[in-house]
Amino acid sequence: MFGGDLNRRPSCAPSGFWTRTDISAHQDPGSQQVYGTDAFRSPSVRVVPAIHTDHDVLLVCAMWRQSAGQGEEARQEDHDRDADSGD
Repeated sequence: MFGGDLNRRPSCAPSGFWTRTDISAHQDPGSQQVYGTDAFRSPSVRVVPAIHTDHDVLLVCAMWRQSAGQGEEARQEDHDRDADSGD
């Protein structure tokens, strides 16, 4: 996931990425963009008014899409690391 004050109206995200913007902002709508891959699911957007800046705040939340078996693999790595450290 990548985002920021890109000052670009059309999305410059690579093919296959989703794009979320601050198009509903009161200040400089569309200048902020966030791009993500399908590794992040259900992206949602919230624009929060801001003062002392030239644009509102863009908040994007997305859920990490855990691949099949990834959870078990991570648990095994944690177990192995704990066994090696004596914990």
